Amino acid sequence: MKQFRSPLIWRLTLWFLLLSLIPIGIVLVFVQRQVRDTVVEQQIEGLSDQARLLSLQVTNQPERAQKIIEEFSFKNHIAFLLDENGTYIAHSDLMKVGSPAMIDVGENVLQNLLTEQFTGINNSSNNQYIGSAKIEGTNHVAAITMNSEATAKNIDDLSSGIIFQLAVSLLITSLAGGTAILIVLGPVVQLSNFADRLGSGELDAEFNDADLEGELATLARSLNNLAVSVRTSIVTLERRVAERTADLEISRQQTEKRAQELQTISEISRVISTEQRPDILLPLITRLVSERFDFYHVGIFLIDNAQQFAVLQAANSEGGQRMLERGHKLEVGQTGIVGNVAQTAKARIALDVGSDAVYFDNPDLPNTRSEMALPLNLRGEIVGVLDVQSLKPGAFNESDANTLGILADHVAVTIDNARLFEQSRLALSELQTLYRQYQAQAWDAFMKQENKFGYQQLSIGGKVLERPLQSAEIQDVIERGETLIINSNLGKSESSMVVPVKLRGQIIGILKIKAPTTNRTWNQDEINLAEAISDRLAIALDNARLLQDSQRRAAKEQKIGDVTAKIGASINMRSMLQTAVEELGRALPGSEVVIQFESNGK
Repeated sequence: MKQFRSPLIWRLTLWFLLLSLIPIGIVLVFVQRQVRDTVVEQQIEGLSDQARLLSLQVTNQPERAQKIIEEFSFKNHIAFLLDENGTYIAHSDLMKVGSPAMIDVGENVLQNLLTEQFTGINNSSNNQYIGSAKIEGTNHVAAITMNSEATAKNIDDLSSGIIFQLAVSLLITSLAGGTAILIVLGPVVQLSNFADRLGSGELDAEFNDADLEGELATLARSLNNLAVSVRTSIVTLERRVAERTADLEISRQQTEKRAQELQTISEISRVISTEQRPDILLPLITRLVSERFDFYHVGIFLIDNAQQFAVLQAANSEGGQRMLERGHKLEVGQTGIVGNVAQTAKARIALDVGSDAVYFDNPDLPNTRSEMALPLNLRGEIVGVLDVQSLKPGAFNESDANTLGILADHVAVTIDNARLFEQSRLALSELQTLYRQYQAQAWDAFMKQENKFGYQQLSIGGKVLERPLQSAEIQDVIERGETLIINSNLGKSESSMVVPVKLRGQIIGILKIKAPTTNRTWNQDEINLAEAISDRLAIALDNARLLQDSQRRAAKEQKIGDVTAKIGASINMRSMLQTAVEELGRALPGSEVVIQFESNGK
């Protein structure tokens, strides 16, 4: 125990303490700074990676921006979105949405966030670590911040622990004497070197503390634990980044696939919307869907009026054509997934038709390995089924059903539009036929009533035709409904034009024009003029007929009104009957008018 009282030991201990504290302090400061810088750098890089992930997710799902922001905000992490003016458009704290971000991050840092594509910032003035990334296609910025005080406190606590442990170790070794001092100095140097390696980024390094005891061993283990902790954090972060990247890649592929499918559906819809004939529309739909989506077989079934069978109306495959020839139909609710969908009005997928319970084994389509049937819904009712089949097992999923369901809805509307167009066309055709019949009857009645066959205009004057003109040229124009041009041939025949007078496609007369001179050849302008005059003449004649008919009806109504007024003015039965007989006699000159009452119901 005397040796511990020796002034030399105390002096050596004092000198050891004085001489060792300086380099150890320097080492600790250096280690602390290197560890701090490394951890801060890793934290900022991690925040930058998380900001990139946040940007990608907001790009893919902009409608969930606020929800995504909240998912990325945890513990001391705060996520937010900025517009090009530096204003919060989404924030984990909803109260800050719409407020300027300059208050929280500072003007210089905000300017850096808005101008850089990707950046990581140590905002020491606001005790923040910031990672940011611009959102693709916009000037908006996705950013995540973390309070740097917590990280700094952890590093300071670790450094304080290390200093404390070293101080205790130095005190014990100083009491052991000069030899112990020399023994301790070696591991301290090694620890210093190890700390330098950690500070330089050699996080895979490991300090062998088997020969150390006491505080130096604790210090070595602490440094080893620190290295392991940092390595673990980096590995965990890298794994999370890899997982998020993989998820984003899958999401991107799915998004691209869906976008491509929607583009294809848009193209198909644009093509089929121009076709209004059902007999052409349905085969066109099956062919386009098969070609654009690479399906083995596409068929369209329409449910009959009795709601009993789904009848195949169109198909693209050879087997489908054979099925059409024999009038293939499936009972609703009984046969195959088509019958099932026709009853339930819900899409059905058979991933492996060989094992699906409702699969109908069809020898015309032996190569089918997966099948999907989609209901054709129209105003809440199912009108048919779109059946698609593939050569690949498991070719369809719920996403395909949702996407192709859009096409099925448009197909249903297009089919209904074509059906309505066909009905309208038939109705219009019937109406036109009836109108032509009515028009023909009206003109026949008009001709009989007027007893006029036409009008002839010569150079010396004009006259009314007493009988209809008959010639081979006129008969030919009536039969063909086209203008006949006759040019003279060396004076052997006269030049003339025979133009049909058409009223809404029906010939009501003939306009014949003779040239005043021989050897006359009609030019196209003259022909066009004659045809234009013929069209105007048909309209004018019909207007004149309608006007005359209206005037006749008006006169009739007026006469009836006058007679009725005079009869109504009579005050007794005798004068009323006498007035009626007299007025009818005036209205029908030369007629004998008798009014007689029937008795006993006879």
